[in-house]
Amino acid sequence: MLGQADWPRFVDLSFTFGEENQKVFLSFHEFKDVYQVHLTNIGKFGHVVEVIYPKLNSEFLPTTKPNIEYETKQLLGPDTGEFDVVIRRLVQVLRKKNRCRKSTIVFLGLDGINQPLVQAALDRLEKFLLFVLLDGPPYANGDVHVGHAINKVLKDFIFKTRIPKHRVKFQPGWDCHGLPIELKIAKKEGKSEEKDSPLDIRSKARKVALDAYKSQLNGFKRWGVTADWKKPYFTMDPEYVEKELNIFAELCEKKFVYRSFKPIYWSPSSRTALAESELEYNEKHKSMATFFRFQMINFDLDCVGLSSLKESKKPIHTFALVWTTTPWTLPLNDVIAFSEQLKYAIVEFEDAKTKNLPVREFYIVAEQLVSQISATLERPLNVLTVIEPQLLKDSFYRHCFFTSMASPMVPAKHVTATVGTGLVHSCYAHGFDDYKISVERNEIVQCFVDEEGKYTRQMGYDLEGKDVVTQGSKAVLNILKKHVLHSYTYTHSYPYDWRTKKPVIIRASKQWFIDVNEISKTAAEFVKDGLDMDFQQKSSFIKQLSNRPAWCISRQRVWGVPIPALMDEKDEVVTGPDFIRFIARKIKETNNTDFCLAARNEPPFEKILVHGFSVDDKNKKMSKSEGNVIDPQSITDGNLKQNALGADGLRLWVAVYGSEGTSDVKLGKKVLEELELKLKQIRTMFKFLLGSLDGHTGYGRCDGNDKSGGLSPEDMEFSLLDKFILRETIKFVKRSKENLENYRFRIVINEFVQFISNPLSSIFINSVRDRLYCDPLESKSRNAAIFTIDFVGRQMANLIAPILPHLATEYCLHHPLLKNRADEVHKGKICEELETYLPKNENDESVFEFLLKVRKQLLERIKSMDLSKKGLLVILDEENYEELFKLQGEESFDSDLTEIFGVSYVKIQKGDETKVEVIESPLKFCIRCRRHSRKESERLCPRCESAVKN
Repeated sequence: MLGQADWPRFVDLSFTFGEENQKVFLSFHEFKDVYQVHLTNIGKFGHVVEVIYPKLNSEFLPTTKPNIEYETKQLLGPDTGEFDVVIRRLVQVLRKKNRCRKSTIVFLGLDGINQPLVQAALDRLEKFLLFVLLDGPPYANGDVHVGHAINKVLKDFIFKTRIPKHRVKFQPGWDCHGLPIELKIAKKEGKSEEKDSPLDIRSKARKVALDAYKSQLNGFKRWGVTADWKKPYFTMDPEYVEKELNIFAELCEKKFVYRSFKPIYWSPSSRTALAESELEYNEKHKSMATFFRFQMINFDLDCVGLSSLKESKKPIHTFALVWTTTPWTLPLNDVIAFSEQLKYAIVEFEDAKTKNLPVREFYIVAEQLVSQISATLERPLNVLTVIEPQLLKDSFYRHCFFTSMASPMVPAKHVTATVGTGLVHSCYAHGFDDYKISVERNEIVQCFVDEEGKYTRQMGYDLEGKDVVTQGSKAVLNILKKHVLHSYTYTHSYPYDWRTKKPVIIRASKQWFIDVNEISKTAAEFVKDGLDMDFQQKSSFIKQLSNRPAWCISRQRVWGVPIPALMDEKDEVVTGPDFIRFIARKIKETNNTDFCLAARNEPPFEKILVHGFSVDDKNKKMSKSEGNVIDPQSITDGNLKQNALGADGLRLWVAVYGSEGTSDVKLGKKVLEELELKLKQIRTMFKFLLGSLDGHTGYGRCDGNDKSGGLSPEDMEFSLLDKFILRETIKFVKRSKENLENYRFRIVINEFVQFISNPLSSIFINSVRDRLYCDPLESKSRNAAIFTIDFVGRQMANLIAPILPHLATEYCLHHPLLKNRADEVHKGKICEELETYLPKNENDESVFEFLLKVRKQLLERIKSMDLSKKGLLVILDEENYEELFKLQGEESFDSDLTEIFGVSYVKIQKGDETKVEVIESPLKFCIRCRRHSRKESERLCPRCESAVKN
């Protein structure tokens, strides 16, 4: 594990106060360049403030001076307001302790939901099912980025969703090994890592990984990610390495591990082998594409029906024409491959260049590609004859570089007529398909390109030491220019080392491999039932998984887990399961890693979630060269061009854009503007609901024997509107929780925003305002509205807590009944007490649906007219008339209908069909409720008169 010296100095000053023994978490952390003070559970949430002291005088400040000048910088959240007093007192304490030589960062309430929630998740009763969330660890070599946000926030959605019903275990980890850390060491010190000993490099690499871990840990916590941060795992820990080597020993026992000389992706810039996962593809890479000819040796024109051409006055030379984007491999050619599924044409150029030649030149190309070749070369071609591919068997051509050597033409399945000439120049050491030919022909593979990507001395004076990527193609084309028909710049996708951002090559070398052919098939079967994505994406993913090549596991680097093997002077290897386990035991015994899926018959998971990569809003990959990289801190804290969205803004982005499938995850100006609008909409809804609860004293008992005060069921009379929104909320929450449990976070957040818009805002909030503001404070109708608003608010906060935990907690902190129970929103416990207060499920759903249809027709007709001072005449058929008559009689100035339609007066009449007419109210204007509901002889309407008296 991590050494104690690597951790910052830490002091826990937490305390309790008040009759309820409320606990405040206060801790002090001393780092090399900064102090950190964490103050949580204080009714403040999501603020980070930096206290900056005068630099010039900081070391000479008199200790007796009672006050000290300082400035504050808001790093996260709005102004601290009354908490400025806390910061000022904190500075005074630090001054007395002579601790003002470093800047101080104060975290107000930032970690209030994390560790207690983790403990609650782990301490659940055994009756709760254990849910384990596995953490594919981030790489410990830098600060957090948006890719980290997608991965970690998604996992946090799952963690918080599972808390109410499970014992949840989520142990975070960090991948601490690999080349990027070594490169970082070399760059920082301005020298090559070769000047350091392996032990020096490993020691420095540990420190780099540890520094990155601390930085990333702070970022993850700021995003509200909940995990067992006190017990992380590190791939550089001896315990981890020991387990890794024991699994490696099992793989060896099952004959999956082998060492072989074969082509692999090689990075000359890193001087190491790479796996496919370590590549990125540059779509704008430029290569020198070349049409090159090899002269045939024994190709008989008689066999192809061209014997009559032998009588020509000019001698005839026949060539195999190839096309390549890696001309540097031409001197390394082993064979030319052709397809047994294609027909080949013997062609001759018809232009002035041909007429002036002392010989006739015939070329062999695929028949399908003749016109394409002619267009590319801008030279007319005459097809002399078409031949079957079998006629190319046993044909030989003269090697272009070692001219005394004859090379064969061989059939191969990978040759197609999609591009090129239908003949493929092949090098066993520099192509995967090419290597397969060598295996089929049982031929020796030789490589004349070294670890730095340069030609070796075997290639002669003209090429030795030249870089094959940057110099090789130009040098080769110059040496072999006699046989170059055409070369041009060709832009295409090409693999790059994702760390150094430089091109890689395919190069044969002796490496360690794991045969994943059988493993991948087994893994595909395991994954088939556990993969959470749509059918098309799942099919594509499983197909990729089933066709994995051999996995190259060895790297020519120092910082990593060594492969336990002994090598003799002849490069022969001695190793085995027992030896590997011996090394694993020694690592465990000495606690020192510098000492030197196939292993299971069942899948180590039940479900797999796959997410995409982040791109800008034009679907371009983010890169520094493009200038489109967005720092997650600019989303949370804002910058000159972007408003601060806070940690919940970042989490909202992950939910909306990054939570489903393998599609690219967009992030850019337009996306951020959309997120800001959504956040504002959600906050506005919660703000209204909280404002309506001001003065709410809570709930009494449901048995009618309440002696503590608060609302009881007898104190409430639910309207049709209340019952509607309560019913809709329960259905919506139930549906959304099912989506959460099925990892459909995008659907949840989109439907959440939609529900806020309609029906919550457009129907309920717009209609209930009048009752809230104008009904008597203690009236049953207003009490029912308060209960309904409270129930809806709690349900919405509880539902959104896994995605927007800070906002949900903030809602509870400002709620008059939940101030000291804010953490319970993340455990799903803030709604339970209200269940027994819900009105009985009466059969009024159809009535309300009918009224909504009438309301919609009315609003479509009157557009933006204010109806609050108007009346409505509603003409109904007999059935609907009877139903609405039960609600208000023939006419009313204060009923369910006036509330739903938002008018002063509603009159109903029988008729043949449903019609609605806007009419004038027969009563006068009331100055308090602003409705036409007052009799001329009275000062206020009856409802307002009652409210004023009470």
